[in-house]
Amino acid sequence: MSLGRCVLLLLPCAWCFFTTWIGKAHANHEFHVTVNPIEALLEHAIDRPTFQREKVGERSLNRASSCSEHIIRFTGHNVTEARARETVESTLLQYAPECAIVIKTFAMKTSPVVVAQLSKEGAEIAQQNGMVVEESLAVFALTGSDAQRFRDPSAFFSLEAQGQQVSPPWGLDRIDQRQLPLNELYRFNFTGEGVHVYVLDTGINAEHVEFSGRVGNGRDFVDDDDDPEDCNGHGTHCAGIAVGEVAGVAKRATVHAVRVLGCTGAGTTANVMAGLAWVMDQVSSHAEPSVVSMSLGGGANTALDAAVEEVVASGIPVVVAAGNEGQDACNVSPARSPLSITVAATRRDDRVADFSNHGSCVNLSAPGVGVYSAIHTGVDTYADYSGTSMATPHVAGVIALYLSVPGHGRESPAEVLTWLSQTAAQEVIHSQLMGSPCRSGTPNLLLQNCINADGRPCTASQEAAPTLQHPTATGSALLDECKTLHIHVEPDRFPEEISWELSLLPDQCVAKGGASGAVVEVCSAGQYIFDIHDSYGDGICCNHGEGYYLLVLDEEIIYEGTGEYGFGERVEFVLNQTAEPPPLAQCGSLEVSITPDDFPLEVQWQLERDGELVTTGDYKGMLVDLCQEGEYRFNITDSWGDGICCEHGKGSYTLRVDGELLHCSDGQFGSGETISFPYPYTQSVLPPGCPEAEPPLDVL
Repeated sequence: MSLGRCVLLLLPCAWCFFTTWIGKAHANHEFHVTVNPIEALLEHAIDRPTFQREKVGERSLNRASSCSEHIIRFTGHNVTEARARETVESTLLQYAPECAIVIKTFAMKTSPVVVAQLSKEGAEIAQQNGMVVEESLAVFALTGSDAQRFRDPSAFFSLEAQGQQVSPPWGLDRIDQRQLPLNELYRFNFTGEGVHVYVLDTGINAEHVEFSGRVGNGRDFVDDDDDPEDCNGHGTHCAGIAVGEVAGVAKRATVHAVRVLGCTGAGTTANVMAGLAWVMDQVSSHAEPSVVSMSLGGGANTALDAAVEEVVASGIPVVVAAGNEGQDACNVSPARSPLSITVAATRRDDRVADFSNHGSCVNLSAPGVGVYSAIHTGVDTYADYSGTSMATPHVAGVIALYLSVPGHGRESPAEVLTWLSQTAAQEVIHSQLMGSPCRSGTPNLLLQNCINADGRPCTASQEAAPTLQHPTATGSALLDECKTLHIHVEPDRFPEEISWELSLLPDQCVAKGGASGAVVEVCSAGQYIFDIHDSYGDGICCNHGEGYYLLVLDEEIIYEGTGEYGFGERVEFVLNQTAEPPPLAQCGSLEVSITPDDFPLEVQWQLERDGELVTTGDYKGMLVDLCQEGEYRFNITDSWGDGICCEHGKGSYTLRVDGELLHCSDGQFGSGETISFPYPYTQSVLPPGCPEAEPPLDVL
């Protein structure tokens, strides 16, 4: 990839997240400065950088660019915390004193950790002396602002009885049922009572009504005190999802705030590691069931991964956010840690959130778009946030429910993860990121709080996990005659970023390829999926060329891709043994015209003919060719569930067949609606809601 392309990585993210992940290039790390015995000795060091303290509540250290915060571990060495600090101080004072300052020390079970300001030369000297040294990277709260909405809490929820909540936030509604549509109920047989949920984040508003009487002791590693007050809102929101009285999963669990991120939502890996060490000490003291929730992340960092693994090895499940870049979660920490429970985000319609990271490092998915919970600005204030940050505490809350079942409190993190995987709703998430017979991807598992009243997990006989049904598919039977699928790809200026796969469900990888496309002979009937990917995440149109792709089956275009697909998209089609209806002498058309509300990305639609997918689209609408007779179904959905009118804009849509009005909608369709029609179509009366045609003007 050219240097010019790489420079684009520095541009602001188009999703407008609250924060953007960056790695070692981040130049404004937050540090906490402690008084230490070598400060006076360093006063006379040559060219010693100066520093200044910034605002109380979020102090940081501004130093020369040659100095940065590092994490120093003594893995494999049987030394105490005090001895580790002494070793670092004596070594660096002797060989690299120009900016060496020990900021803090803490003890993980396998190794004491020293956090220090070091120059590049100082880090090299420490490594030469047997220490494990890694730069302390920036970490961030993982929330996107694309779906923020502030709501009146009186419009929501009532706890009708123990074990059932009426009109809950949609995330709670989704995790107690395996299939859509939502039923406006959240059912739970356990409450998380007796379980401790440690939220490593920006702190919490302990006075909020969501946490009344259930706030345990906490710790602030930004200000180095015992008052982890939230000045950002992210931590309060996440804690509310996990344990809130109304907005939360585990309504009687105890919450502990561990503030490792400052008022801007940023922090360092060193503070996160210190927070994890503190959690281990706390759990060791009270010896009660506990779970850690971390809706944060940053660049790949071995020290942070190791700290997470140590917490898990001590018997505490650690739930982490997959990240919000739409990239492979295996590229970031702590999501890539093999022992963490890594969570991706889904929308109301069970599609993967556009921003969500994905891949084999993800364990399962949970609701993460437009999630309602508490915020820090008052004792009864709420808002809707989006991000893998919101998905993560759903999982932490369900773990708290599970650990509160009598006899489950001592189960290991591995046993907890096995239970989560076995009880999750399978094959209900729609995305090419879920993998295929040709490519391993994100596990197609959606979180469920599936626990019976007697504590047993739900069994297959009680609530079977459904598989996707494809009504006219006929498995691996042979077609009457083979067909030719021409995969034509017109790339942008970066063809090396393109890859695709063609699969036959349930388990056959038919073909793979890249920008050159392919001609594939298909001879089996059944459900096919075509997945196309762009490794950079900008599709093949339109920033770097006008790319597109076509799927042509026996000289008939079955899908025309615009190329605006970000990291990728999936196309599904069915080949049947029975003969297709003959093509019409002349193709007709379906015109889909949509005027969205203020949240256009929530709108998706698809068109089927006789149960087979014809095409899909979004708020931009489309003109679709109708070249075969049959029964057609047009289905439009809104992932938020409020249609496209009227609270957030006056949206509407119309359908025209061969120019004649088929359907006129005022946009008030909630989560979605379906319009069926035969083709050829003959209009007999004007559809309801459609305006009368204006009379022609008189000619004078």
